[in-house]
Amino acid sequence: MSKIVTNTYLDKLNLIIDEYEFSKKLEKFIEFNLDELTNDYSGKENRSVTLFSNEQFEKVKEIKHSKFLRKLFSYINVICNSFNGQFLHIHINVDLTDEIMKNITTFFVWDVQLSGIYNRDNIAIEINNIIHLINREIILTTETNGRDKNRIFREKKGLRHKKRLYEHILENSNETADLGVLLNMNISNKNSVQISEFSNFPNSSNCILNFGNKMQDVYQTNLDTLQNIRKIINLFPSISGNSIWYGDFIKENVDMWNAMPNYNFNKIITITSGEKSIENLLKMEKYNKFQSQESYTIFQFEL
Repeated sequence: MSKIVTNTYLDKLNLIIDEYEFSKKLEKFIEFNLDELTNDYSGKENRSVTLFSNEQFEKVKEIKHSKFLRKLFSYINVICNSFNGQFLHIHINVDLTDEIMKNITTFFVWDVQLSGIYNRDNIAIEINNIIHLINREIILTTETNGRDKNRIFREKKGLRHKKRLYEHILENSNETADLGVLLNMNISNKNSVQISEFSNFPNSSNCILNFGNKMQDVYQTNLDTLQNIRKIINLFPSISGNSIWYGDFIKENVDMWNAMPNYNFNKIITITSGEKSIENLLKMEKYNKFQSQESYTIFQFEL
């Protein structure tokens, strides 16, 4: 739990973190979203009807430019990539703001989605269907009010965005991947990780985004995909309240699933946050509610 902190330690740590490379796909996707948002707000495409909220615009700019977010995301991945066991708990000993938690969650969502395998033929068919909808004639009558007009034009704008998104995915999608990923998040993240209702990815054969559902629900809705999952990430699980899902994704339950044919979850990573005293950090490690084999604490001074 304790760390001997010297300038040499921090220099070496920063060097290791700096050497972590964001995937080119992730960098390109951040740029893609920033371009989409910039064009939406610049008036290049029907400025009177905006597709994205100002909150989402600021969010993507923060994801692009925040050194803190990038360092935190890189540090977490350095730890995960160096861990050779099965069950890992990473605690960020910082009281992260809601905004930072939403943005780091979006980082993980995009990274997982971009690592997914997608059916290229299905995406091509969907693009053609979208083009058909875009080209469909808009019929307005004297009875069409301003609200309905804006809704119709916004939907057209959203379809053009979705077409560009699917084309981007088609151009950058994987045909193979090392690890399928199940990313578990709180239900409150469901509406915050996508920049619009037209920005959803197509279904992947090896990655699942789960917002607060128990394992049985994931199984029932993603049976075939679940068999391709090798890594489970539990991101900022709630430990109190009505939506307690993390218990389904820790050792005792994962071991039961792994005992069945066709399931092989070989790396389970739980990431939590919140500033704790050394005494409470030791208690957390002692009681080990996330049933990890190894725990790692990221301290404020390291960020």
